[in-house]
Amino acid sequence: MRNFSTTRFFPVAILLAILFVAQQALAQKGASCHGGMSFDRFLADLKTQAVSAGVSQRTIAEASPYLVYDQGIVNRDRGQRVFG
Repeated sequence: MRNFSTTRFFPVAILLAILFVAQQALAQKGASCHGGMSFDRFLADLKTQAVSAGVSQRTIAEASPYLVYDQGIVNRDRGQRVFG
């Protein structure tokens, strides 16, 4: 069995926690994917929701560099024919 350091997976765990909070918030609101807002606005709202859900400022600060807009992902998502 490999011995992985916790610092290697810490950013991933933080990101998953923040995304979980975001998913819960969107599910409660019944909102669309982004509601027409910019990614920067979405990210600011996400961080606010994370704080209100008990995620520490330190955790948010450490995860923030990994929360970036990736147009390639958006293009692949919009290109899924199964939803067309």
